Amino acid sequence: MSSNAKKRFIIEPHSPYFLHPADGPGVMITAVIFDGINHELWERAMLIALRAKNKVAFIDGRLARPAPKEDEEFSECHAWDMANSMLYS
Repeated sequence: MSSNAKKRFIIEPHSPYFLHPADGPGVMITAVIFDGINHELWERAMLIALRAKNKVAFIDGRLARPAPKEDEEFSECHAWDMANSMLYS
């Protein structure tokens, strides 16, 4: 590797940053729809779905956005932004 080649952050399948090909904007992850009354049921269904996708740390604050790294072409910060954006969508 040359001295000015930038590193790439690698996303492993067990990483919370991993996005499965079936994960996409607008994909319904639970059949329970929040109706303003069923918060407890909806929250439980969402946590189970997010736990299955290894994404709970994004919403409970355990996985904060990492600082960008200038020496990386694709950094952990970029991976966090991608996964977080998918969760918002």
